Amino acid sequence: MSNQIETLFSGNFYIDRSYGVGLVPALIKLYKSENFVARKESDVLKTITRVSIDGATISNGTLEASGTEQRVVVLAFKQPVVKFSTYDWLGTQTYIRILNQLKNDPTVVGVVVDGDSGGGQVYGTPETYDAVAAFVAVKPFVFYTGGYACSGMYYIAAPSSYIIANKRADAIGSIGAYCTMVNYDGILEHFGAKVNTMYSSLSEDKNKNHRAVEEGGEEGIKQYIREELDPMVITFHNDMKAARPQLNETVFKGGTWNGVQSLEMGLIDANGSLEDAVAKVFELANTNKNSNKNQSNKPKTMSKTTKSFPAIQSILGIEGEGIATISTVLGNKGVQLTEAQLETIEASLAGNETALSAEKEKVTTAQATVTGIDTAITTALETAGLTASVEATATADTKVALLGAKVAEYGKRSGAQASKPKADGDSFEEELDQDKDTSLINSMK
Repeated sequence: MSNQIETLFSGNFYIDRSYGVGLVPALIKLYKSENFVARKESDVLKTITRVSIDGATISNGTLEASGTEQRVVVLAFKQPVVKFSTYDWLGTQTYIRILNQLKNDPTVVGVVVDGDSGGGQVYGTPETYDAVAAFVAVKPFVFYTGGYACSGMYYIAAPSSYIIANKRADAIGSIGAYCTMVNYDGILEHFGAKVNTMYSSLSEDKNKNHRAVEEGGEEGIKQYIREELDPMVITFHNDMKAARPQLNETVFKGGTWNGVQSLEMGLIDANGSLEDAVAKVFELANTNKNSNKNQSNKPKTMSKTTKSFPAIQSILGIEGEGIATISTVLGNKGVQLTEAQLETIEASLAGNETALSAEKEKVTTAQATVTGIDTAITTALETAGLTASVEATATADTKVALLGAKVAEYGKRSGAQASKPKADGDSFEEELDQDKDTSLINSMK
């Protein structure tokens, strides 16, 4: 087991603060190597593993296959969440390896994790969440706590098939993250070392946010929170919503609740005991077995995972059949969505597309109407002999104004004068002179 004690004093944490502070005395002893002998990982595994065969009795056991009897393996997780095994603490990498082993063991019907932890490192926690989700897709996985299930511990528990907590459980939730940075330069200088930290002129963004905290004061801290911590918490929130959509929105502020309150907040599925958790695994395993038997007699239908989402896939530029393809392309990056959420988005996009098509039809009709009006105006101009007076780039408003002015001019004349339409080349002034001459001749007769 590697002694990576330095990783426990600084870094980003999915951990409840009160739990973390409670670890300090033990950490100091480890750091000073006082009265402590590290055990082998194999020895630690023996102490965390218990087995139930009949659904009631829980006894010490091993991970190896035990005959042909169906069993539930109970794994204790009563330590900080760390990625790699350190002293007496097993790393999440070890727990992932154990889950993969049990997932493929035909004598194991499911797993119970008996947890009591306030969380720990961000490092490796989302990966463990994925491992639990992968296990649940094959066998029941039930999480139980009688104490703490906070932050990183709850992160790991969230995708469980079922979560049970003792009604007296201390604290559940603490969905959030914080960071502790420790500068060891003072310790090194105390022992005579001279610390010089230099960065290449070509590496201006290397450790940018970490340096901002050390050199930038309050503004540097805000930058670190904005660019490092907030994205971590957004990922945390998205994973929780995907695993447990029934969560009350209040939990995302980072608070904790006791066993009874957690049930009301959607953090757990029931109050009960460790024995209840074991019984639940057997129940779920039998339900799945009966369901599989019933399904075997039914005609095969296309799996939901082949369902396509053309609107979403068009936006993402993904071709293929639905969720399986989308998952393959995106992997574990970005936001995770359930099939129901994808269907909601798809329906919304399809509705928008229908509405957009209807609006496009209205625009096309309006454009045709406008074109007809413009043609009518042009014809009126030609009839009025005003074509030469209109510029090629004239707007409809200009053309209508010109027609209006001409109509007003015509309106001021007598009926006899306006009875003859004017053609191009005609002169209204010549016609008026001719009318005057005719009137004069008639008066002299």
